Amino acid sequence: MLETRVENNRRFSLLSSDLAEISRALTSRFENDRNFKIWIGGMDLSVFETDIFDEKFAFEVAEYLMKRLHAFGHSMPIPALKLEAHYKEAQAGGDDYWIFALKAQQDRLSGTVRGVPPIDDLERQLRNVQRGLERASDTLTVESDLGNQLRILAMRINTKIQKPGWLQSPDSAHDVVGGFAEEINRKITAVYNKILDMEEVEADLKGKIELRKFVDEIIEATRATLLNIGKKDIAPKIHALRKPTPEIVERAATKKRETSAPLPIDKDKPKTEAKDGFDNLEITKAKLSQLIEAARASGNKLKILVPPEGRLRVRFEQQWNGVLSKMGFDGSVEFVVYEDLKRTTDTKTPLIVFKGMNTHGNLWNRARFESVSVIDMTPLLIINSL
Repeated sequence: MLETRVENNRRFSLLSSDLAEISRALTSRFENDRNFKIWIGGMDLSVFETDIFDEKFAFEVAEYLMKRLHAFGHSMPIPALKLEAHYKEAQAGGDDYWIFALKAQQDRLSGTVRGVPPIDDLERQLRNVQRGLERASDTLTVESDLGNQLRILAMRINTKIQKPGWLQSPDSAHDVVGGFAEEINRKITAVYNKILDMEEVEADLKGKIELRKFVDEIIEATRATLLNIGKKDIAPKIHALRKPTPEIVERAATKKRETSAPLPIDKDKPKTEAKDGFDNLEITKAKLSQLIEAARASGNKLKILVPPEGRLRVRFEQQWNGVLSKMGFDGSVEFVVYEDLKRTTDTKTPLIVFKGMNTHGNLWNRARFESVSVIDMTPLLIINSL
């Protein structure tokens, strides 16, 4: 009976564990060993260092490597000897080995999605976030248009001559309108921050959905195989499983460091406090002009921090290209995200950061960079004033 087989206490050494050890040895002890590399035959065994693989595939790889032992002649390294011994034990163990290996597989895979909600819950949360993004994008468009109109009105008032009957001077009228425009810019910054946070949540949910679907598929196939052990050959059951994408492997590797539930918009996330008040357009243009001159003096290149992949990134890139073009910059522009700033060794190229993105101080280390200019105005407001 299946219950008797599943409760069998006989233990084996998993072939996948040996293959993971061989993968690590290939990049350390045996990285310059010609015979060892010939034996591996160019295979990438790194998948066995993750949690996302199936034991049937491990058995097939071990079987392949056993046929290539002649590469060593009479002197085999310890990892090859271990794999050979454990492969023979697995062959001799028959169904008992597969019960042991597949139950270990079930436990391993279940651990990668422990705490991750079911697909239906994840997809419902994703739809809610995407609806929120659409509403925030609409709000951003309205606020940006209003901000543009107020800036234009402020500039027109500033150029008019005072006329009899005005209750306020042109200067004070300019200040009032400018104050409204500044408040609109604060709202725009808040909306940008909200969109950035929601896009992070959206990407997180999409990653969890992909991981959950992939792992659930393997777990279901594993369960079906266990039920059929002893009835027919198990080979077709798991052999057809697709290989995990690098994104799925990365998600599984980082999942253990994340909270168990899909991430909410984190209002308490560590942030770098921005100064009170906003630069006006003239100060903003002066900052950009200085940065452009610095770029021309150091390779004619600028970096601009933009949001991750999503609606805002496309918008930011188009708008910043327009601003720099109107200001006469003809050098190279590189758009970067927080991860790029973490990895880069280029800390000399001048960097432009919109104030709304400078609040994510936990995602990059500003102190590493020699020339950073924080711009208060959105690129859309800047370009419409040029």
